[in-house]
Amino acid sequence: MAGKGSTPRPYSVDRNTFDSNWDKIFGKKDSIKYGIKVPFEDGYLWVTIGDSKFQLAPLLFEDKEKAEEHALTVWGENAIVEIYGQDEDSN
Repeated sequence: MAGKGSTPRPYSVDRNTFDSNWDKIFGKKDSIKYGIKVPFEDGYLWVTIGDSKFQLAPLLFEDKEKAEEHALTVWGENAIVEIYGQDEDSN
């Protein structure tokens, strides 16, 4: 005998539409984003983008080459490109 709620509700949209909407809302788990770090005091800071100091988000790129081009053009040779969200200890 199945427990209460063991049968999933039917989808109101087809599976492809559901998956597409899920990815739009939550993003794909396997997509890698690259960020730019610049030297600051004794370490590095991620480059951010935003309207004010309270509305900042990291500047991220899906393509490593584009991130490297932006880093070199805007921030110079001291900027480094790394995978964003990667643990600091795993480097």
